[in-house]
Amino acid sequence: MKYEKFQEEDFIADDDFLQWVWYPDQQNELFWSRFLEEYPEKQNTVQRARERVLSLSEEEDVPGEVFSEIRDNIRKYTHAEPERKRRRLFGTAFIKYAAAAVILLGVAGGLLFFDGREQEKAPVQLVAGSGKAMLTLDNGEVIELSEETEYQSGGVQVKNRQLLYDRREAPSEALSYHYLTIPRGGKFTVALPDGTKVWLNSDSKLKYPVHFRSGQPREIELLYGEAYFEVSHSTEHDGDSFRVITGNQDVEVLGTQFNIRAYPEESEVYTTLSEGSIAVSNGEEHAVIMPGQQVITGKPGIPMRIKDTDTGYAAAWKNGLFVFEKETLGRMMDELSRWYDAEVVFEHPEKAAYRFSGELKRDEDIRLLLDNLEQTGEVGFEINGKTITIK
Repeated sequence: MKYEKFQEEDFIADDDFLQWVWYPDQQNELFWSRFLEEYPEKQNTVQRARERVLSLSEEEDVPGEVFSEIRDNIRKYTHAEPERKRRRLFGTAFIKYAAAAVILLGVAGGLLFFDGREQEKAPVQLVAGSGKAMLTLDNGEVIELSEETEYQSGGVQVKNRQLLYDRREAPSEALSYHYLTIPRGGKFTVALPDGTKVWLNSDSKLKYPVHFRSGQPREIELLYGEAYFEVSHSTEHDGDSFRVITGNQDVEVLGTQFNIRAYPEESEVYTTLSEGSIAVSNGEEHAVIMPGQQVITGKPGIPMRIKDTDTGYAAAWKNGLFVFEKETLGRMMDELSRWYDAEVVFEHPEKAAYRFSGELKRDEDIRLLLDNLEQTGEVGFEINGKTITIK
């Protein structure tokens, strides 16, 4: 396959790549998905190339001869595609004009060098998050982790973008603990010593023992943030249950899959069950929930609430999606700001209560999402550095 040896500039100069970025359809989505599965080492290169193409600006200073030289190369886009495409998102039609000039201006702005000299590239102010975390060992040492990190020491290793632990029983002495901290704009996955797998979302922190002790619950603590758990069944551990402590909430399971959302700025903890069953306690109440249910735990003294829910919605972030269902703009922007590491300012605070629905990939340029919201006519956006102002 010709793309195996491609670098960023090669992708950006490729017609089929541009077609996929600007006009995704079922056929090219399938092709590039299979390519990335076959060549996972190209994921970062492809992502950077996508971000550079999506950041094209219509304000570049493009020499006329450069415009003419490139125009013929992409003319097929304007003839092969309808004059405009519609993508239904956030309850309104998002219109993407097949404007050759937008592509041309961006390319001549520094992505490709057609006139013999490097043009200034438009800066990318906000980019989607990536795999990164900080691992704090029991001796206080801090190790920065990324998608490229290679590390192995004392039964701990980073492999295939995951943090892995040897499955050994704890010694008789006191347990030692590690902390995995995910910054804003980050995500990471850890396979605990018992085989339980945990996906951590942006701005989250997990505390767990380096080894679990037989005959005792396998206990960990989600100090804050959001995590999806795929728990190794108790039958593989002589019946030892698995417990997750989050603030005043205690979740106990035998083997199941569930999501916990517990951000400090939110007054409630949301626990959503995908498979199996879990017992949830807040020190005053105790409830057992089944798949498709969500338990909401508030501050001490506030009764727990249980409701039916779409589990795919709660776990969408783990699968690389933003999914909003009649969500307030305030909460939407909270999620986006964590992933894109941005600050959000509302000029009119009442607009934080506006509600929208929709679904977008988490690797999309945030400006595409904001453009969709602006098409409703309800809100406007301005990006300055890492600050998003909502008008």
